[in-house]
Amino acid sequence: MDFPPLIAVLAAVMNVLTGDNLIAIHVIPALAGACLVFVTGLMARELGGGRFAQLLAALGAMVTVVFMATASIFSMDILDALWWALGAYLIIRLIKREQPRLWLLFGLVVGIALMTKLTVGFLGFAVAVGLLLSPSTRRYYRERWLWLGAAIAAAFLLPYALWNAANSWPTVEFWRHYGGLSGGGPLGFLVNQLLAINVFNLPLVVAGLLFYFRTPAGKPYRALGWTYVVLYALFTVMNAKSYFLAPAYPMLYAGGALVIEQAIQRRGWAWVRPSYVAALVISGLFFAPVAMPLLPPATYVSHYAFLTSTGNGGAGQQTAAQFPQYLGDRFGWDTMTATVAGVYCQSARGGARAGLHLHDQLRRSERHQLSRRAAPPAARDQRPQQL
Repeated sequence: MDFPPLIAVLAAVMNVLTGDNLIAIHVIPALAGACLVFVTGLMARELGGGRFAQLLAALGAMVTVVFMATASIFSMDILDALWWALGAYLIIRLIKREQPRLWLLFGLVVGIALMTKLTVGFLGFAVAVGLLLSPSTRRYYRERWLWLGAAIAAAFLLPYALWNAANSWPTVEFWRHYGGLSGGGPLGFLVNQLLAINVFNLPLVVAGLLFYFRTPAGKPYRALGWTYVVLYALFTVMNAKSYFLAPAYPMLYAGGALVIEQAIQRRGWAWVRPSYVAALVISGLFFAPVAMPLLPPATYVSHYAFLTSTGNGGAGQQTAAQFPQYLGDRFGWDTMTATVAGVYCQSARGGARAGLHLHDQLRRSERHQLSRRAAPPAARDQRPQQL
């Protein structure tokens, strides 16, 4: 089992409620993406931002290319990003309002995140280092609430760890042979950050770092600035894929939106508000087809292939392709199903009845493929069924 069980549990629940409905299965990631946008705006408000700062931070999260992609497919990634953002929001809230008991809730969120994707462990490590590097937050190590929160998170992980121990550590074997740590080196990792977050979000990111490290308002929350720096350095050294760092950006969007809002008010640059909002909206509309299956395949290739004709070593895709991996993986499932059905039909365990049923599925899939090949080019260019 390469990932913790939460995503499988959600899939089972959706299967009971809606069956194989391809529309319903998108509901959970879409809701998680909407919640991520909302929590990013809440962070900006908690930091002291007005309506424009809240709007700007939320809009930055909305047009982030990675979030658009992961919110449009049923996977653990958008849920992982939501838990990271919610954890950052709780840290901001407990620091601002002097409520150390919120470490208990933080531990609960991290525990749920550990049941979603184990990479939240990197966030926990970075937060721990960030608290130590910030003089104003070191005191939390002397209080019991932080340690109780850590115990809550560990309690969530314990059943999964015990299951691994009883089954020869399959998760450890997965990570030992994982090919996803292939981000292209430090320069490639940096460049891919701009593509992953949407290059028009760069002012928010830079302003966010300035907020946490250079402004009096951001000084109490400097641990979050160090959290991002530690994560960036850690993933660069690991040669990790660029999207590993994506969940850390909402907290920068929140701080950056506050800096931009205050700069506009201080300098009287009223024109910046509609201009930057328009730039983010237009860029989001432009990059949306890169992240989500909005266009027919032939249209996508003719207009966007120049942005995506690269391989993806983390997914075993070593050669260039017309579609990025998160779009390309949505095609070919009917062929794979037919192949598996054919193999199963030949196995002695399948039984005659199951074999006939799966054989019928194979024949139907073959007829579907033949009909598509025989169709005129205009018909073949129509959008195939996508997950």
